[in-house]
Amino acid sequence: MNPRYLSVVGLILVTFVGGCASCEQAARATPTDWLTSHGGVESGPLQSRVECSARLLISGCQGRAVSIHILNNDTLTAYSWPNGDVFLSRGLVNALTDAELSAAIAHELGHLLNDGQLKSVVGLNGASTSLDVEERADATGTELLLLQHMSPTAMISMLEKVQKGGGVLRNTRHAIDHRIELLKTASTHR
Repeated sequence: MNPRYLSVVGLILVTFVGGCASCEQAARATPTDWLTSHGGVESGPLQSRVECSARLLISGCQGRAVSIHILNNDTLTAYSWPNGDVFLSRGLVNALTDAELSAAIAHELGHLLNDGQLKSVVGLNGASTSLDVEERADATGTELLLLQHMSPTAMISMLEKVQKGGGVLRNTRHAIDHRIELLKTASTHR
């Protein structure tokens, strides 16, 4: 286990599918326990694809160290840690086009740029804090995409795939629907 995961103080988890069944339980888990419970870190060809998708976006996060990792599981999920580690599941990476993968990474970077002061678990569904946190990550992620001349509509199609990917709770579906509508409205005003 990489020791820098063990030195993480405070944990921000941002999930795409309400993957934290018990956010209080996840907040008490050690980084080692957390990584083990999520399949551990995978290496291989997917890592190269993710790094390629992330490279330009990370350059827009000046002054923020970011590392991208693949979780060895097939759920459609992603997580951000306050130390700059971003974890994308193998299932998410495999389900998305390159543009959508960039949007997923941009969303997670949006959390790192917006929410770095948070010390608790944050779910994409907004159930553990506020839907506003997810909306801000979407907006910041969309700005990162635009800065790199990437289509912000990929954020919409990424969220639609996550929503249809299974395992999404009813209240999460409604929250994602709301966010998709906000992104569609914003795109018509550009």
